Amino acid sequence: RLHARFALNKNTVFRISAGRGQRTANIFADNMGYFISNRLPIIRSTSANAAYGLKPEVVWNLGANITKNFKLNGKDGSISIDYYRTFFTSQVIVDLEQNNRIVFYDLEGKSFSNSAQIELDYELFKRFDIRMAYRFYDVKSTYSGQLLERPLISRHRAFVNIEYKMKGNWSFDLTAQWYGNRRMPYTGDKPEIYQLPNRTPGYFLLNGQISKTVFMNFDAYIGFENILNFQQKDPILAANNPQNENFDAGLIWGPVFGRMTYIGIRYKILK
Repeated sequence: RLHARFALNKNTVFRISAGRGQRTANIFADNMGYFISNRLPIIRSTSANAAYGLKPEVVWNLGANITKNFKLNGKDGSISIDYYRTFFTSQVIVDLEQNNRIVFYDLEGKSFSNSAQIELDYELFKRFDIRMAYRFYDVKSTYSGQLLERPLISRHRAFVNIEYKMKGNWSFDLTAQWYGNRRMPYTGDKPEIYQLPNRTPGYFLLNGQISKTVFMNFDAYIGFENILNFQQKDPILAANNPQNENFDAGLIWGPVFGRMTYIGIRYKILK
């Protein structure tokens, strides 16, 4: 792997990286989440001397990042833009597109991911910081001759975090995340009651926390997760009958728990 860093000036840094990796896929440990189902595992072996009869995975990746620090209205800020591309010359494909099966086979075709992100950090006013980011994922693999989006991966994601520190050791933190829609594995050959939409809806997650230093290094806090109470409806196929061949708890794409509140005490060893 190669990393290079160029300081264009005292406030602007440009980084590039490139590398190659190889690994033997442990198809069962790597995909445990999909085995919470009655899917029949099928391995299409091609190499008698390789693990599970599948070729080692070989991947190349490269990327670049530029970070610029600035001052605006006397406040510090930074903006960062990066782009990374990963592509496989050999990969074990995990195919969920076939009814009630999980099929493993060597890649025949293209498999790649492109990731682009822009991030902004800025002190909007005294003791009030804001961080915003947007990321685009383009992740595709070849499944049985078809180049398709990898299932259950959002192409678009956005993030906003605001933090305000008041006098009196009060701190307020709020984080909003947006996940765009995702492609679902094909379910059109299941009975109609178990068929799923081709794509999921997008959704927001909103989390917050209020904390206060109450004594020396002790903080008391109260937090809220999934404030908007968004939940994936019916996340488990055939949940009422685990013996059904269509039972599948491996297609989770969103929160399954609703709004939660928690309280606690934090102790800082070093300050």
